Amino acid sequence: MIFSAYNDNKKDGEKKMRKASNLLACKLKHYKKRTMNRRGNCDKKAR
Repeated sequence: MIFSAYNDNKKDGEKKMRKASNLLACKLKHYKKRTMNRRGNCDKKAR
């Protein structure tokens, strides 16, 4: 029971890290064209 809960937490953490790095990469990609629309697209993609 405890072990499976630990694994779930680990997976959740990995998911959050991946989401954060995706968002960061997207923001860097659109850094020069920094409009609200672009930022909105980044947020949607990362979610």
